Amino acid sequence: MRRHLALASLAVTALAGAHALAGAPSVVPHPALVAPDGHGLSPQFASLADTTRVARRTAADGRADALAFWGASAMKAPAAQEGSVVGRLGVGMATFWQGGYVAQQVVTSQLPTSAACEVTHCWSYRLVLTGAAYRLRVGIDTPSRESSFTVELIDASGTTVGSATNDNRFNTELFLAKPAKGTYTVRVVPRNAAYAAFRLRAKAEAKPVPYAKKTALLPNLQATPPYEFGFVAPANPLNGLYPPDTVNPPLDVLGEHPVSCAADESVESGAKRCLRLTTGPRNAGAGPMDLAYFPAEHGLGLVAEGPVTQYVHWSDGSVTERAAGTFLFHKTHAHYHYQDILDYSIYSVGSGHRLTPAGRGTKSGFSPADQLFADWSTFSQEDGQYVEGVSSSRSVGASTFGLSVGWGDVYRWQRPGQYVEFAGNGDGLYVVRTVVDIKNHVLESNEKDNAAYAYVQITGDSVRIIERGQGTSPWDPNKKVFTDR
Repeated sequence: MRRHLALASLAVTALAGAHALAGAPSVVPHPALVAPDGHGLSPQFASLADTTRVARRTAADGRADALAFWGASAMKAPAAQEGSVVGRLGVGMATFWQGGYVAQQVVTSQLPTSAACEVTHCWSYRLVLTGAAYRLRVGIDTPSRESSFTVELIDASGTTVGSATNDNRFNTELFLAKPAKGTYTVRVVPRNAAYAAFRLRAKAEAKPVPYAKKTALLPNLQATPPYEFGFVAPANPLNGLYPPDTVNPPLDVLGEHPVSCAADESVESGAKRCLRLTTGPRNAGAGPMDLAYFPAEHGLGLVAEGPVTQYVHWSDGSVTERAAGTFLFHKTHAHYHYQDILDYSIYSVGSGHRLTPAGRGTKSGFSPADQLFADWSTFSQEDGQYVEGVSSSRSVGASTFGLSVGWGDVYRWQRPGQYVEFAGNGDGLYVVRTVVDIKNHVLESNEKDNAAYAYVQITGDSVRIIERGQGTSPWDPNKKVFTDR
């Protein structure tokens, strides 16, 4: 019988003991301390939960995030006119539109949305549903997960019939079952945002077609093509515990940045020159990646790896189990990781596009959460179950790793292990490759689309992205080129 994956009350950091980070005080048993955005932190690390980090954002941060996450073409898209009809939707039809931009910080999180819109600017757009549908969904996307927005759906009578907020996520989506024909207003309310753009999408869905026979609803794991490259180490040495992106800038003093690897990377892995990168796993399958583990039954995972079980979901609602690799406590990140989920490597590009291995990364484990849509252009996403803050990655009890259908996670360049070794290489053309589930622990619907790449030109400390996509390289005949995250 499947275990109930309830969160335990003790943070696993309280059990780290001798495995505490170098230079950090030993952790003593203490109930989990939860930061405002859900990260469980032990008391001595609570100060890292800086709730003012949104206020530290700048216009340059906003531009950099939008370029990295959306690409140049999306940044140039004109914003939809407020109050205008952004889509006339029949069943099965969808619409996408560019939203607005919040400049200096706006904080309305303690106010009802109606009151919030009296003290700050809210954006409104109209959707016309030309006929009754099975479900209407409206999603929002922002390049900074630190900025939060509430998106609301209001019917013709002025009643709010749907609402969702993207706390510590890039995306969120509201769902309205059995919407009637008519005109709806989509309202976007900034809750705690600064120098942040947003875009939206909507679709009127038909009733799902039932499966003709019992079918396994398997995940399909893919890797986000790597981006945000650089040779500058993060400033915060404890960023593995709590990595707020804005308050963990590059370690740069007066324009000089001699260190590319974090201290733990150099000590533990012998890293010398780190080409840092951002990437992560995503689930584009029909079923969730649902993985269970139980630290208390396996030495807490502090020394030896423990087993992980995959729950395979079926179309009739049943669930079966299978072995799916191992978990281990990660002393730098201070929580549990699912092992071998991602593999990083770099290849030099020679004549005839010949690829020669030029270095590897050491990153092997993740504790994933539903952070962003696997594909903004598709509507496969469920309401995310594995939201950060609900994750039990610090629990010693029955726990879970997972990615909901249509969701992915992203580990930015600041995190420990987010690099490939570049020592010994010079200027030139390179392919950086990330592969998810390289040991095929997870049963998937497609085992042939697990690789992603970035084709880059490196000159000194400068990295120019030429192309990013799914596939093994730019010369993979089955590649899918990306223009955004």
